[in-house]
Amino acid sequence: YSYIKPKYNEWKDGNVDVSDTPFFFTPTHTGNATLTYERPLAGDAGTLHFTANGAYTGEHWINALQTSAVIKQHPAEVRHLLKQEEYWMVNISAGWRNIKNSGVDVLAWVKNLTKEEYKTGGVQLYTGALGFISASYGDPRTYGLQLRYSF
Repeated sequence: YSYIKPKYNEWKDGNVDVSDTPFFFTPTHTGNATLTYERPLAGDAGTLHFTANGAYTGEHWINALQTSAVIKQHPAEVRHLLKQEEYWMVNISAGWRNIKNSGVDVLAWVKNLTKEEYKTGGVQLYTGALGFISASYGDPRTYGLQLRYSF
């Protein structure tokens, strides 16, 4: 778990105080938990292993081009586009290590199990009635199979 609450002691843009500008890409709360279970198989059959991981990321601002003065110029109905809401990322995997003492491992995995849609960044150039807003998003659910040989 991590808690961070940064602040500027002083920041002026000309003679406008912008020391309340948020720290971008800096959620106040983040956390991570991993559960792993391993089960040795009889004889030299290898080891089964299962892992589940959950990572929490709190709400945070996603555009480093904006001061608090500029953010306040955005219409209220678009300000939420400047942020990423809190979200959970869940990944799982299951595998068999050293299959029958052969040095071969196989692992099946799924990342972003819950199909969470989350922003990793963005650009918002918006003043008055006109503007441009874009966002880049993190990976969708992905899955795969890994085969490894150790010698």
